[in-house]
Amino acid sequence: MGEKIGVKEAAELLGLSKRTVYKKLRNKKLPGRKVDTKTGKKWEIDRDDVEEVKKIENEVIEVKEINTPVGKNELQNIISEVIQQRDQELHKKIDNLTKEVKKLQRKTILDKIKDFFTWKTVTSNLWI
Repeated sequence: MGEKIGVKEAAELLGLSKRTVYKKLRNKKLPGRKVDTKTGKKWEIDRDDVEEVKKIENEVIEVKEINTPVGKNELQNIISEVIQQRDQELHKKIDNLTKEVKKLQRKTILDKIKDFFTWKTVTSNLWI
């Protein structure tokens, strides 16, 4: 779980009004949850979710801006490039995960137990 932000900051990050962000939250187009605070219930949104929605909306905008017909070969080339980019991103993520696994494999059992209880403490504190 990433950093939690409110509707105002989400609106600023997305370049939208707060009203539009509330609408997206109610329609489940933006993940979030209502939490009890001293002043009542407020929406809590994960910053990573906002970044993902922003990225997706930017991709949709780019597609909408193409108004000219595209030939079959050109379309195949575009799709091929996109797939290659995705593959490169996936390979980077796999490499990073592999490095993390190797780090974990080098840890002693005592280190792994400490990490486990630290993680449990961190995640349980997120839900308080």
